[in-house]
Amino acid sequence: MSRLHARVGTLAHVAAALVTAALVAAPIASAAPGAPSASPAAATPPKPMASASAAPSTASAPAPTPMAAPPTGMPSGDDEDDGQQAMPAGHPATGAAQGEAGPGMQPPRVPRDQSGASASVPAGTIEAVVLDGADKPLAHVPVMVSLLRQSVAQGDTRSMRTELSDANGVARFPGLSSTSDWSYQVKVQNQASEPNAMATYSTPPFNLISGAGWSVRIHRFPVTTHIDELIAAFEIAVASLEIREDAIDVSMEFNLVNLSPKAWSLGTGLDLALPSGFKGLRAAETMDELKVDSIEGKGARWTGAFAPGQWTVQYDFKLPYDGEPGYDVDLDMPPRVLNAAVRVAGRKGTQVKVDGFDAPREDIAPNGARFMTSMKRGDPQHPIGRLSVHVSGLPEPGPEKWVAILIGLGGLLAGIYALARVKPESAAPPPVRKRMRERILEDLVALEKAHRAGEVGPKGYAIERAKLVDAIADTLADGGGVLPSAGQGASDPKKKGKPSAAEA
Repeated sequence: MSRLHARVGTLAHVAAALVTAALVAAPIASAAPGAPSASPAAATPPKPMASASAAPSTASAPAPTPMAAPPTGMPSGDDEDDGQQAMPAGHPATGAAQGEAGPGMQPPRVPRDQSGASASVPAGTIEAVVLDGADKPLAHVPVMVSLLRQSVAQGDTRSMRTELSDANGVARFPGLSSTSDWSYQVKVQNQASEPNAMATYSTPPFNLISGAGWSVRIHRFPVTTHIDELIAAFEIAVASLEIREDAIDVSMEFNLVNLSPKAWSLGTGLDLALPSGFKGLRAAETMDELKVDSIEGKGARWTGAFAPGQWTVQYDFKLPYDGEPGYDVDLDMPPRVLNAAVRVAGRKGTQVKVDGFDAPREDIAPNGARFMTSMKRGDPQHPIGRLSVHVSGLPEPGPEKWVAILIGLGGLLAGIYALARVKPESAAPPPVRKRMRERILEDLVALEKAHRAGEVGPKGYAIERAKLVDAIADTLADGGGVLPSAGQGASDPKKKGKPSAAEA
């Protein structure tokens, strides 16, 4: 599905400016009626902010990354110039008690975490300062450091150390290795008043450097399960569909921005229904605990929390396909999706319609692949709740393939019938049965190749393969197999110049 994602970054970049303006300039409505309630997908953590999750974990990232610059459009941590615009008159209050802006005031300031090497910290030591959303130190807070050692010979080793912050909000972790095979990640948690509403904030993973320690400033924001309390929304959702031989590959990508100094916890989970028959749901791997899991026969369940910042959630799955000229797919959306795009890979003549979306645009990739892209732009008062995709004009299997399948099945059934009627005294001896087995195995290999090449459909493949397997089993049974008649290759006594095994 890589080529289907080729333009996702561009779509998200275009939508980001629109969404940031919409979030600040207009009141945000609650999720549309019928949308799942907010209570692994795997997610990419926001670069400048702390990452958030549903529960603590002993796992850290497989590869360390440096602290990144803030994403475009995110609030600055500079007290002198926040780089933000004032809220327009009439914007609803968003919780001034929590440090958020009311009518006519600036949008909330979200302080950034900091993480980096420091000569003022002893070598081999991590010094973490825990702060609240107003940059005030938090005392007696459990601070965790996740440790990961990567070794080709011994495999990965994971562990966790925990210390309480002192009166100044500082927790220290001495005696750590600065070799490149060790990486670290600092985490703190916060619990909301609602049950099961937990958020874990974490730094990106890092390596210590020789001769210096590491300094971390990490914020523990409040937590809520109600997205309507936040200036937050999914700036874009992208669904990519590609038809395969006997399945439809579906890939989902969601980009969320949270401009509030508060985390959105999914509580016990956010459930999104998937089309009937879906299978093989896989979420992008991540270091954090924000995940998407498959609910058999129902759909996908998101668990975790979205901290302040920007997030990307990605997962894919498969849908059954039997070669029909068209198919329909319905995909549920999370709350507050402001923009959506549907991309379908198809051949010339493929037609795509998405209910309520713009007419599709055809794109041709450099390799000649064709894509139909349809988009819809919503707003905070009218979020996008569902994608109803209708695809038609797909090529149907030609008659030649089905004629070949029928002929093959007919010959196979005739052979099985003859095999079933063989008398015990005419059963083939072991050497002949071995040669018969080899021939059947060759047919089985040929069937597999034809199936993978799309020359045999899933139903015909399943039937014919079962028959071949039964034929092999018969050659293994005592008294199984039927003696080949004269002229059938190596088993023909005339070609060997000596009596057959049966005659001997």
